[in-house]
Amino acid sequence: MAIKFGKNARVEGRDAVLRVTLGEYKGAQVLHVRVWVQGENGRWHPTRRGLTMRPQMWAGILPEIEAKLAEWRAETHQGEETEQV
Repeated sequence: MAIKFGKNARVEGRDAVLRVTLGEYKGAQVLHVRVWVQGENGRWHPTRRGLTMRPQMWAGILPEIEAKLAEWRAETHQGEETEQV
């Protein structure tokens, strides 16, 4: 899954998206949430910006993230959404 930051999302002067991927590191499954940028050749490359954790750790923090997002929506940004690509 890739999520655009906005219509003119740019990081380091290049188009950028946030990607969620499942991978492996040292024999363990990991979930990456990372910023990717489009290179001059048109190919997408990951940056160092992001988080990588075991899926079990993500599962442990997701309820807190969901609670904070609900609080944010209720307080100020009702109806705003990110654009998925």
